[in-house]
Amino acid sequence: MKKSIILGISVIALALNISSCKKGENDPFLSLSSRKARLAAEWTLTKSESTDVYNGNNGNDDYVQTTISTYNGTVETGTETTVTNGVSETVDLTPDAYTVNFTIEKDGTFIYEYKNADGTTKYEGNWMFLGKNKSTELKKKEAISLSFTKFTETDVNGVSTSTSGKDLDGWVLLIDQLKKKEIILIDESTYTNQDGKTNSYKTVNTFTSK
Repeated sequence: MKKSIILGISVIALALNISSCKKGENDPFLSLSSRKARLAAEWTLTKSESTDVYNGNNGNDDYVQTTISTYNGTVETGTETTVTNGVSETVDLTPDAYTVNFTIEKDGTFIYEYKNADGTTKYEGNWMFLGKNKSTELKKKEAISLSFTKFTETDVNGVSTSTSGKDLDGWVLLIDQLKKKEIILIDESTYTNQDGKTNSYKTVNTFTSK
C-alpha cells in the first residue's frame, strides 16, 4: 500500500513537471529537457512571415502602408501596399537573399548574425527568460529578453565598425514553440506614432538546429 502511494505521488510529480515545461501553445506536451536546455543551441533561420502596418500622414494626404514579406530560408520576398486617400497601390519588394544564425548559450549570452551580399551584421549580448506577467497574460519563461552589449557591421571588404554600451536597444521575443530541434519566436508590437495613429508589426520566425 505504501509503495502504491509513493508511486502515485511520483507519477503526479512527474506530470506536474512535464506540464510546467509546456509554456507555448505549440510546445511539445512531453519533454524531458528543461526549457533552458532546449533553447541553448546553434539555430538557423529557416522560415519567416512578417506584417508591418503603418498609418500616417503624407503632407495633406492620409495613407496606410502595409508590408507583407515571407522568407524561405534563402530569399525574402513580399509586397508593399499603400492606400492614399482611398486609392490603393501594390508593388513587389525586391527579393533579398540572406542568412541568419542565432547562437544561444546556457551561460546567458548570445550571438545573432545576419549575412547578405553587403556584409555581416552581428548582435552580441545577454538573454534571460521573463517572468509571469498578468497584464500581458504571459506565463513564466514564455518569453525571452535580449539585451545588446555589442553591435558590429562588417562590409564585403572586411571593414568593420562596432558599437558597445548600455545605450543599445534590445528585443523581447515570445516563444510560441520550443522543441529540441525547432523553435518559433514572435516579435510583435503595437504603438502610436507622432500623428496619433496606431501602427503595428508582427514577425514569426522559425529556427532549426542540427
